[in-house]
Amino acid sequence: MSYLESIVRTLDVVYWDGDLQIRRRDAVETALIDIQCAVRPSIDYKVLWKDIAYNGMKDPIIIIPNSEKNYDLAIRQITPDLILPYEPNRPCLAYTGNQRIALAKWKNFSHISTIEMPDVHWAHAAHLKLQNGEVDCRDTRNIS
Repeated sequence: MSYLESIVRTLDVVYWDGDLQIRRRDAVETALIDIQCAVRPSIDYKVLWKDIAYNGMKDPIIIIPNSEKNYDLAIRQITPDLILPYEPNRPCLAYTGNQRIALAKWKNFSHISTIEMPDVHWAHAAHLKLQNGEVDCRDTRNIS
């Protein structure tokens, strides 16, 4: 078993849902086979691998329970040619890290660091926390 571990190990996520809520999540080891990716990779693995090999994988993958509702919400701003079909047989859905998951599979890892959030709203809050309040989900093929 080989494990791609993140540098960030614990995350405190703040979310407002009528009242202020804070959830602490620890990164855990999740089997890649259990994670549904909704987005096709659009970058060169070699460039990403070079960065991870030198600097480590900074953030864990954010996962949510795999349901059709969560899948539909997760792909709502994704370019149609990058959307992968829904796979109901996998228990987890990648909210972030589709590129890193594909890279881990390419490098024959069996597990990856993840933080599980209960839904897309909590996942978005966690993503904002990991990215210092800035989330950019644009298709990198169109950014110069």
